[in-house]
Amino acid sequence: VMETGKRVLGEEHPDTLSSMANLTHTWKSQSRNEEAILLIEKCFELQKRILG
Repeated sequence: VMETGKRVLGEEHPDTLSSMANLTHTWKSQSRNEEAILLIEKCFELQKRILG
Protein backbone atom coordinates (compact mmCIF):
# COMPACT_ATOMS: atom_id res chain seq x y z
CA VAL A 1 0.00 0.00 0.00
CA MET A 2 2.73 2.42 0.93
CA GLU A 3 4.71 1.83 -2.28
CA THR A 4 1.56 2.24 -4.38
CA GLY A 5 0.71 5.44 -2.52
CA LYS A 6 4.19 6.82 -3.10
CA ARG A 7 3.99 6.03 -6.80
CA VAL A 8 0.40 7.22 -7.39
CA LEU A 9 -0.07 10.02 -4.87
CA GLY A 10 3.50 11.02 -4.14
CA GLU A 11 5.60 10.63 -1.03
CA GLU A 12 4.28 13.83 0.58
CA HIS A 13 0.57 13.04 0.21
CA PRO A 14 -1.24 12.70 3.58
CA ASP A 15 -2.47 9.18 2.75
CA THR A 16 1.05 8.05 1.91
CA LEU A 17 2.41 9.55 5.13
CA SER A 18 -0.35 7.82 7.08
CA SER A 19 0.56 4.49 5.48
CA MET A 20 4.20 5.07 6.35
CA ALA A 21 3.34 5.76 9.98
CA ASN A 22 1.08 2.71 10.15
CA LEU A 23 3.83 0.52 8.75
CA THR A 24 6.19 1.64 11.51
CA HIS A 25 3.72 0.31 14.10
CA THR A 26 3.56 -3.03 12.29
CA TRP A 27 7.33 -3.28 12.09
CA LYS A 28 7.68 -2.36 15.78
CA SER A 29 5.26 -5.13 16.76
CA GLN A 30 7.42 -7.52 14.70
CA SER A 31 10.56 -6.34 16.55
CA ARG A 32 11.86 -4.71 13.37
CA ASN A 33 12.81 -1.71 15.47
CA GLU A 34 15.67 -0.33 13.38
CA GLU A 35 13.53 -0.30 10.24
CA ALA A 36 10.64 1.27 12.15
CA ILE A 37 12.85 4.01 13.55
CA LEU A 38 14.31 4.86 10.14
CA LEU A 39 10.87 5.05 8.54
CA ILE A 40 9.25 7.10 11.30
CA GLU A 41 12.17 9.54 11.15
CA LYS A 42 11.67 9.89 7.40
CA CYS A 43 7.93 10.35 7.91
CA PHE A 44 8.59 13.01 10.55
CA GLU A 45 11.01 14.90 8.30
CA LEU A 46 8.51 14.87 5.42
CA GLN A 47 5.71 16.11 7.68
CA LYS A 48 7.95 18.82 9.12
CA ARG A 49 8.87 19.99 5.60
CA ILE A 50 5.21 20.04 4.52
CA LEU A 51 3.75 21.64 7.64
CA GLY A 52 6.66 23.92 8.41
